[in-house]
Amino acid sequence: MSHFSTIKTQLVSQGHLIQALHDMGVQNLKVDKKETIRFRGHGLLNTEIRFSRNAQGRFEVRISDEQRRTFDTLWFQNLMQRYAYHVAIDMIRQQDFELVNESTSEDNTIHLTLRRMG
Repeated sequence: MSHFSTIKTQLVSQGHLIQALHDMGVQNLKVDKKETIRFRGHGLLNTEIRFSRNAQGRFEVRISDEQRRTFDTLWFQNLMQRYAYHVAIDMIRQQDFELVNESTSEDNTIHLTLRRMG
């Protein structure tokens, strides 16, 4: 029987989290009315991974110990980076900036070049 852990995050935007999960190659996401996002791991990791909103409005992740081997700290760091990227892009657009150039350095740092529109 699998042991499950709950990981607390600072993620609050369901839309940005879904975009980040898609960027990470996660498919077949299911979202319920309680804003719980679910998907299944790959192969032998076919148990469900669940992002649920807690009382503070942040998402928590429920994941098995077996899944943590695939969805490890590096995977979650990359997910957080993709989440932050989508939040930043939305804020850039809301403040009337245009994304002129985007590049990623060898250490996976994302560089954005912006221009004020209008």
